[in-house]
Amino acid sequence: NNLVWGIGMIIAHGIAFGYLLHTYSFSFKTVNREAVFALIRGNFSMFSSQIFVSLQMYAPVVLISFFGNNTMAGQFKIVDQVIVIFKTYILLFFNYAYPRVCYLLDQSVKDGLRFWKTYNGANAIFILVSMGGIFIFSDAIVSYFNPKEIATISALLRIAVLIPILQSIGIPLKQLVIGFNKQKEYVRLTMVTTVVSLVMIVLATPLFKIEGVIFTLIFTELLIIALFFNTIKNNLFPRSS
Repeated sequence: NNLVWGIGMIIAHGIAFGYLLHTYSFSFKTVNREAVFALIRGNFSMFSSQIFVSLQMYAPVVLISFFGNNTMAGQFKIVDQVIVIFKTYILLFFNYAYPRVCYLLDQSVKDGLRFWKTYNGANAIFILVSMGGIFIFSDAIVSYFNPKEIATISALLRIAVLIPILQSIGIPLKQLVIGFNKQKEYVRLTMVTTVVSLVMIVLATPLFKIEGVIFTLIFTELLIIALFFNTIKNNLFPRSS
């Protein structure tokens, strides 16, 4: 199944890439390589921080398999397959709204924050309603993936729905951290929270099983919200002179 999925993704992205090349007449011969390398050097810390974001998303199942067992990893994978859809959606929504947020903040902080609240508020409501549906119908959802251990995995899924809900708050705050030109703070906080999360997962897996891992991920999202909010609180609530 994974092989077929991988081949399908390669073919689909290959077709899309070919279409874009043909439609917009892209040419790599005219690329200013010096400008590209200068951009990478100047923003290397931002680029490298995305490695930590990927680790935070995909490393837990590997760590569970290594420090726990395959049964635990399989149970967590089922839970993750459900919530990762919404985690990915939130990240895509971030990429869609982020340029507009930055542009409006540069023009007017008031207009930028109004746009940010409107779009991310509506998105947060959608995530909240969706997670409510998953919570209510968790047994049916789990049975689709695995007819065994439905009660156990369903209970884990009901806890894990808190992760996308918290991400729908933390990732919009990430928009503002970067939008207010606090890239250094963002890189530092991303690296620190990822390391803390992975270390806690390693420690929690043998002692508290999957429940410990899920609560660790929830704690990480709460930590991200607190740190990001603390970083931009003066921008959100400027002190009157």
